[in-house]
Amino acid sequence: MIFTLPLSSLPFEQDPLQVIYIEGQYDVAVNNFIRANYKQIKENFARRKYHFIYLPFYFLQVRNYQAPYAADVLAPDSDINSLILNHLVYPLQRKDIGPSLLFFKRHTLFFDHEKGGRFQYKGLQIPYKDEHQLELFFRNAPLEIYRFIPPMQVLKTTETGTLPYYGTKSDLGNDLDFPMLTYEEKEKKAENRLLDSLFHFFHLDHAHQDSNTVPTIDEKLIDEEVLVLLAEIEDRMNRLEMKGIGRAIVQNYFSEKKKLSRLVITQDYRLFLPDYNNLEIEMTPIVKTVYLLYLRYPNGIPFKNLPDYRGELESIYQKLKKGKLTEKAKQSVTNVTNTVMDNSINEKCARIREAFTQHFSSDLAKFYTIEGERGEAKKIALPRELIIYEPTSYPSCEGGR
Repeated sequence: MIFTLPLSSLPFEQDPLQVIYIEGQYDVAVNNFIRANYKQIKENFARRKYHFIYLPFYFLQVRNYQAPYAADVLAPDSDINSLILNHLVYPLQRKDIGPSLLFFKRHTLFFDHEKGGRFQYKGLQIPYKDEHQLELFFRNAPLEIYRFIPPMQVLKTTETGTLPYYGTKSDLGNDLDFPMLTYEEKEKKAENRLLDSLFHFFHLDHAHQDSNTVPTIDEKLIDEEVLVLLAEIEDRMNRLEMKGIGRAIVQNYFSEKKKLSRLVITQDYRLFLPDYNNLEIEMTPIVKTVYLLYLRYPNGIPFKNLPDYRGELESIYQKLKKGKLTEKAKQSVTNVTNTVMDNSINEKCARIREAFTQHFSSDLAKFYTIEGERGEAKKIALPRELIIYEPTSYPSCEGGR
């Protein structure tokens, strides 16, 4: 059964091809089915050019990248699936909304440069008695939604009035400049946009600010430069608010203390971050050799001094390779230490940076990577008490150099 969902708005940019699972109360059977059959469900919707969205999986990606330490802060699945219903026009209806698929009726989308887009929110109820019925529902749902939505018609506001506008609008909401994207490109673009907004979406529903505790600026500190900077901040804040990111959210984002994970070096020289869901950081042997060397020296090592550490690098590399080094392997170490004639050390540091930033944001990664000003000692900023060597892995040098 298809019904109209009276939502005031959504705090993230909607995509007319997204189909989002929602529920007023957590349903164990439906959630378990979606988790077990997620890949197949997404493929079924993709055949009709829809993007199936199961919010808990997206929140997991957001948490692991932006706040891997926040597992106890973000809402459980039972809250995540119902977050959208916080924006019901009539909140008391929430408890009456069972497992459903939210979608957007595209032919009611208006495009107006001043007023933006407008959607009608529709829900497709999920009736079920057993797993077989759920399987049939998710197999047929894409076609049912497709049949319900007529061919897209965009009403474009012009100086002479509102006119129908067919055929040249992209399927990605307001992306009028990109009508030639492939389905895969459109899905990736929409997915990235959703991920960008979901972290703020969560905090929008949970952020609170006491107006009595907001500090004010001392008038003695306000000069012409300060006024210019404040105007720039105000402009950017307004732009963020237009994207659904409120001022309290921005304050939370910048004031929130970033929790650093311990870094564990195992007996076989694997790298784990136990406080970030026991995440393993993987590197090639020569890259990890450079990393392990810098972990040993809290005061850092200038690149120009790396030739003094060639023997130590070979020793570490040999432990990782588990055997005598070949001439080619020794040459790799030589290249790393030859900072005048070779760019190898910069390449290795870039690979180290990528090993961390592929999992979480650079704001956190900078504590784990090799950083430093040009010409100065490069070092890993992670506090030494957070670096843990298992008993038979080599220790760090006491006090560094």
